[in-house]
Amino acid sequence: GDYHTIAHAQRTLIRLLRYSIKKFKRKARRPILALEMVRVEDSPHILQYLKGTISEHTFLKRIHFEKRWGFHWGNYRGLFQFAKEQKIEIVGINLSSKKHVPDLRERDRFAARNIAKLTAKDEKALVLVLVGDLHLAEKHLPGAMKKELKAHNLSRKSLVIHQNHERIYWRLVEKGLEHSVEVVKLKEGIYCVINTPPWVKIQSHVKWTEWLARCRKNRANNSATGWEPDFFSEMDITDDIHELILLIKKFFHIAAESPGDPFDDFEVHGPVELDFLNSPGLQKT
Repeated sequence: GDYHTIAHAQRTLIRLLRYSIKKFKRKARRPILALEMVRVEDSPHILQYLKGTISEHTFLKRIHFEKRWGFHWGNYRGLFQFAKEQKIEIVGINLSSKKHVPDLRERDRFAARNIAKLTAKDEKALVLVLVGDLHLAEKHLPGAMKKELKAHNLSRKSLVIHQNHERIYWRLVEKGLEHSVEVVKLKEGIYCVINTPPWVKIQSHVKWTEWLARCRKNRANNSATGWEPDFFSEMDITDDIHELILLIKKFFHIAAESPGDPFDDFEVHGPVELDFLNSPGLQKT
């Protein structure tokens, strides 16, 4: 279950792959990553990117990443890097239509057909699917998968992993377990991973909408030649950090000092802004 704006959602799949890849190989299973973020017709471009015959920029341009998906590419890059290192096949399962915008159920049925084809073609294939969590409601993709497998006379086991359901998180809070429980078994074959509190999910969505608005404004003002994959990393979150500092100070009853508050003396740097590491002050320490 993917929450598209929060990196933890994509990292969970990478963690599962990292811990399981050796076991897959020992059992001669062939993992295939089936991703909602790319479409079926994108598979040739995915293969070229994984082989290194096209650049990241060219890949994103060819799959129309900004227009068709639009969420932060940096969150998904790690999946592709891991697949490249481990030689794991990646395929798209999203539906494109020139006539209309496909609804949730239509996309579920389309994804199920393509996943069923993958497992029918090779019984050793282990298909790992990353889709939005709404698709994982039992009457949606899991239900569509049962129908497709039955139509192909196939018997396959499935495992559904949701992520960070708010109601489950608050139930854990009631029991004082939110910091000690990471996985909750909902029923046989269905689990929920808890690694992000609800307010962080909401904040990630807010940041994404701010980033999207900034991209559109820059394009409208002709101040950007195109969409940049790392543009999200350039957002200034100094005010957010300052607000967190104020909350911490208030909690610990830390008073401001005069003439200037030392807690206001900070800089915020993102992963694409590492030049500060070469500053003389840091080199001395």
